[in-house]
Amino acid sequence: MGTINSVHSSSWPRPGSLRLHRRRISMAVHLWVVPLAFSALFIVDREVTVSAEELTFSRMPICEHMAEPPNCPQTPNLICGTDGVTYNNECHLCLTRIKTKKDIQIIKDGKC
Repeated sequence: MGTINSVHSSSWPRPGSLRLHRRRISMAVHLWVVPLAFSALFIVDREVTVSAEELTFSRMPICEHMAEPPNCPQTPNLICGTDGVTYNNECHLCLTRIKTKKDIQIIKDGKC
């Protein structure tokens, strides 16, 4: 029985060794995870400079009420379409959308 106990006691971890093993794994994980998390933050948090001239936002004209080609008023209220054309007003842009079936939007008020 002495040999069985000696084999048994040497093959099983001692009572405190499993806790020590877990602590070492935990420390190893912390040593790798924390630097990786910080490096990910630095990679994601890079600033990208973009000038306002490069940004172009367009908006949809209100054409839903125009099922058929409307009689547009001649009141000038110039707008610039995404097709590069300056329209007399939003109604004229909608008229072109209906005729060409293209998704023309408004880039800005005024001439292109």
